Amino acid sequence: MRAALRVELRKVTSTPLWWILAGGAFLYLAFMGAVMAFGVSVPVEEGGLAAEGLSSEAMTMSIYGLPASMGYVFPLVLGALAITGEYRHGTLTQSLLVDPSRSRLLLAKIAVQAGFGAVLGLCSVAGVTLAGAGVSLLTDTPTYLDTLKAWETLGLTVLALALWGMVGVGFGALVPNQVASIVIILAFTQLLEPLLRLGLAALGDVASQVSLYLPGAAAEALVGASIYTAIGGADLLSRWAGGLVLLAYAVAFALLGRVTTLRRDVA
Repeated sequence: MRAALRVELRKVTSTPLWWILAGGAFLYLAFMGAVMAFGVSVPVEEGGLAAEGLSSEAMTMSIYGLPASMGYVFPLVLGALAITGEYRHGTLTQSLLVDPSRSRLLLAKIAVQAGFGAVLGLCSVAGVTLAGAGVSLLTDTPTYLDTLKAWETLGLTVLALALWGMVGVGFGALVPNQVASIVIILAFTQLLEPLLRLGLAALGDVASQVSLYLPGAAAEALVGASIYTAIGGADLLSRWAGGLVLLAYAVAFALLGRVTTLRRDVA
């Protein structure tokens, strides 16, 4: 297992992809954090998000949790590429020569991508915190960085993105075609799940409960903060339940990939 972990770590660090995604996550979340923080400081009648009855603290926590709501695509894509790249470039054979166990290969990828998911999470959190808190200070809005809740939210956001890295590996094992895997990830995360959450919430209480078990909603539940919930969307699961649901997606995808794709002979 140790050899498989070393190989996986070298594979990731031997290309610039991980730090390109880390830089992209930092810049993207910094931009979104600044935009949302400015919106929270502007009354809703002037086009902002500061409406009467909305908690300033809840809105600020949802800004700090933006990586779990909008930035999870970065570790998800990196995790999927970790295994789909093996099939695209034909390097799976060499990986299995180091350690012939396909289960250990998959576990090594999951462990390494959880670590890099956390790294991307730290970059995302740094971006959203620096920009969001900076705009809050400029607009004389509380940052709440002097509270335990804010740091708890930021820490759990890093954990959520680590779990998303694991989900990415499992999904890549299930859908090994690199182009198909990335297209499905982008379509689901950026379009299908947001529409499903809005649509199910509009159908009533029973349907809205179903939306709580979608992976994005589960990640937000783990963090305990969501822009969607702060502006009146459906409530989230408890933190532990959200974390378990997201972990269940990672395990389910990995097991399905192991008994389907990874059972086939390597060409």
